Amino acid sequence: MSLDSVLFLIGFIAFLILYYLIRSKTGRKGLLLAASALFIAYADIDFLIIAMLFAFINFTLGKSMSTSVSEKKKRIIYITGIVLNILGLALFKYVDFISLNLNEFLFDGRATLPYLNVILPLGISYYTFQSIGYLFDVYHENDDVEESFLDFSVFLLFFPKFAGGPIERGYNFLPQLKDSEAQLFETSNFKSGLRLFTWGLFKKVVVSTALWKLIGPAYADIGSFHGISLIMVAFIYPFQIYAEFSGYTDMALGAARMMGLKLSPNFNAPFTATSISDFWRRWHISLSTWVSDYIFTPLSMKIALAKDWGKMGIIIALSSSFLILGIWHGAQWTYIAFGVIQALFISYEIMTRKQRGSWKKKSNPQFYERSSNIITVSLYALSCIFFGVKTMSDGFLFFQQMFSGIGESVLAAIKNEELARQHIMYMGMDSSVLLKALVLFGLFMWIQRWIDNKGMDTLLDEQSTLTRWASYYAIVAMIFFNSNEAVSFLYGTF
Repeated sequence: MSLDSVLFLIGFIAFLILYYLIRSKTGRKGLLLAASALFIAYADIDFLIIAMLFAFINFTLGKSMSTSVSEKKKRIIYITGIVLNILGLALFKYVDFISLNLNEFLFDGRATLPYLNVILPLGISYYTFQSIGYLFDVYHENDDVEESFLDFSVFLLFFPKFAGGPIERGYNFLPQLKDSEAQLFETSNFKSGLRLFTWGLFKKVVVSTALWKLIGPAYADIGSFHGISLIMVAFIYPFQIYAEFSGYTDMALGAARMMGLKLSPNFNAPFTATSISDFWRRWHISLSTWVSDYIFTPLSMKIALAKDWGKMGIIIALSSSFLILGIWHGAQWTYIAFGVIQALFISYEIMTRKQRGSWKKKSNPQFYERSSNIITVSLYALSCIFFGVKTMSDGFLFFQQMFSGIGESVLAAIKNEELARQHIMYMGMDSSVLLKALVLFGLFMWIQRWIDNKGMDTLLDEQSTLTRWASYYAIVAMIFFNSNEAVSFLYGTF
């Protein structure tokens, strides 16, 4: 069940009514867990069993660490917990990928190592990272151990964030469940949450779908496209992901806000970034900060204490972090390549920091910022080619078709107006598809820029009543008329 499905919307309305009718704090938390369990079980009852098993194991490990007198025993429990979480994630997400590649490299493709055909549980990448973060914080005394299994289960299984994040921290989320004031009905919270949810729904259902209809055919048949067509596809794809993923995140944050709960933000105007490192401080923030806090920082400190490697030590820690970030997305070599490419970009930025600083001082500030932004978005768009394809060979074919056909496609455009219209401007699609996508994309980016600068509530409250309600009706109408065309949520498969 996706947050943009009609079934969820109907069920969520009923849930909210019941949620605010219940006055007991414990009763509300019980309802939250029951609703989360139903949300997960609707996909597959096995997914619920696995998620609850993770919750029980990590809750027990956290309690065991807190009651352990011996520092050695505490460390053993902590390491055991980290290993169990990693093994659990590897079993469900990577075991067949590992078997496939070992069979390919060691046994000439023969199925010597068995394939388990394990189904990927919904949300496992998200709640595994949450569990590891929780154990890390409890062990290092950055967070108090959670005493309530009910609260801990809600923390891991909370349905708005379960399938697509954000990846929450225990010290941000758990105290809210104990705060009676936080869960009281407030008109301002409800209105703000509803606005955010609706805007996210618009991005996910309308904008993302329109952009995917434009570029989807190219990813389905890369060999039939070339030149400028694929360049356009490559540069549109990151914005399509952004509309889809930030839309889903806004829906999660909005749904939680309507309950009086706050989830962590996941995006902060990423396409205004002036470097790849700056981009990752703005894109999928809950994942990038998780990787920074729990992998990069501890690893770089260990390297610094072991050997004085300077920048090289930072680059090693950085490369390891982005390799894990890439693997987190899925059991494909393309995701690993995506992570490695990010590491290469940021490693270059680290190595050339002084030189780039000198260029900045000598350049016109506005020119430097604008050119840096264009280069950053372009590099990220090119790296996303591997994020969008299924195999490495498809990724290389994409680049080959894109660069080898530029001259031919431009000449074709000059000689044949119809060919230009079909294969360069519209990428083989009807002109109405292009026009709709471009209008919606322009509208989305224009409004999103205002929201990023002012905040949604401030922006809307500044408008007249007529303008506000006209905007509401227009967005809801577009959602309604496009609801049957929505694409499946990519980040829900991670």
